[in-house]
Amino acid sequence: ALIPLLRYLPSLFSIISNGVDTSTGPFGPFMNGPIFKVTDKWLRDWFDALAFSLSGLPAERTSAAAMAYVLFDMHREGAALDYPKGGLGEVVKALVKGVEQKSKGGVDLGSKVHLRRRVESIEFNAEGNRAVGLNVSKSGGGKILVKAKEGVICNA
Repeated sequence: ALIPLLRYLPSLFSIISNGVDTSTGPFGPFMNGPIFKVTDKWLRDWFDALAFSLSGLPAERTSAAAMAYVLFDMHREGAALDYPKGGLGEVVKALVKGVEQKSKGGVDLGSKVHLRRRVESIEFNAEGNRAVGLNVSKSGGGKILVKAKEGVICNA
C-alpha cells in the first residue's frame, strides 16, 4: 500500500523542510511570502473565492492543507470545476433564504441578513462576553442598530 506513495516522497520532504507549520498553518505564506508571493490580482481573487467556499475566510487565513488538497484535487486527471447555475450569487441567495425563512408554522422568526453593510461597531452585553447587536451604516447615510435575539454572525 505504501509503494504508490513513494513517488510523492520528494515533495513531502520539500514540504517538511519548510517546517510543520507550512502544512498545518494558514495559506498566508503561499500568498504573501516568504514561501511564495502571489502578485496577480486575478489569481489572488480566485484563491480568495476558492478559500471562501472552503472556510468562509480569505485565502491567507484558510488552512494550507485544505487549500493544497483542493488545488490538487481540481487538477487531477478528469477533474472538473463546477459552478452553481446562475453564479456564486445564487449560493448567497439560497443561504439568505435559509436564514430568513419562517418557521414550519409560518411564524416569522425575525432573522435578517444584511449584505454589503459597513459595520461601525459591535454591541456587547454588560459583561462584555456576548455580542448582542451591530451598528451598521445605512445605504443612504446614517446608522441603524441591529439587535440580536440569539447571536450575531459578522465577518467585519
